[in-house]
Amino acid sequence: MAESPLDPFAAASRPIIQSLLLRSATRDLETGCLKDCYFAERAAEEIARRKRYGGRLSLLLVAPEPPASTEEEAKKQLAELARLLLARVRSTDLVGRWEKEELLVLLPNTGLAGAVRLARRILLTAATTAENEAARKPSLSIGVATWLGAEEGLATLLARARAGLAEARARGGGCFGVS
Repeated sequence: MAESPLDPFAAASRPIIQSLLLRSATRDLETGCLKDCYFAERAAEEIARRKRYGGRLSLLLVAPEPPASTEEEAKKQLAELARLLLARVRSTDLVGRWEKEELLVLLPNTGLAGAVRLARRILLTAATTAENEAARKPSLSIGVATWLGAEEGLATLLARARAGLAEARARGGGCFGVS
């Protein structure tokens, strides 16, 4: 039997289906964070907004320390890390999965001081949680970068955050590095 265009059930379920499709297209299944391509699109929009209207923008590159030895362990570490980040950020911040074991946090209207403050809170939350649980959670390393102006795009900002992450790892992990 053909579905009537006036069927109230079909009309009521359409927004739910559209919402589920949008979520599956933009969100990473394992972490609940934005997928890398959608994160890059949204980040480009934020950078364009800053170029036009001014303002500050910072980026955190967060990775577990040490990296997981198995794929299953890596998935578990990343999901745990994503929950921690999503609980600590504002509704205007963007959290996305990047690479295999990295998460990015884009912080609109946030300068270096605010980004460093958030990085410290994230590290403190991770350490506090690890102390209170029998199973130790992995420590984190965080790279911090602040947008320098109209000439800088996401790739350059990400490269500087990656340099900050490398600095944090060189110091033994469990800290943040600024670049």
